[in-house]
Amino acid sequence: KGIATKMLLYAMEEMKKVGVEVFTLEVRVSNVSAIGLYEKLGFENKGIRKNFYENPTEDAMIMWKILRQKLNI
Repeated sequence: KGIATKMLLYAMEEMKKVGVEVFTLEVRVSNVSAIGLYEKLGFENKGIRKNFYENPTEDAMIMWKILRQKLNI
C-alpha cells in the first residue's frame, strides 16, 4: 500500500478508537487519483461544492465514509 493509504488508514483507526464513526473530506474534482484512493477506502461522493478552491478556481467533491448508521427510533 502507498503512503497516503497507510496514513489515512492509521488516522481513521485512531479516530475510531475515540468513537468517531463518520469521516468527511473535500477533494478537487480533477484529482482523479485521490478520488480513486478515497473510493477504495470506502468514501462515497455526497455532493459538489461549487468554486470551493482558488488558484485555479475549481469545484470540490464532498466525500463521506460512515462506519455505522445510527437508527433514530
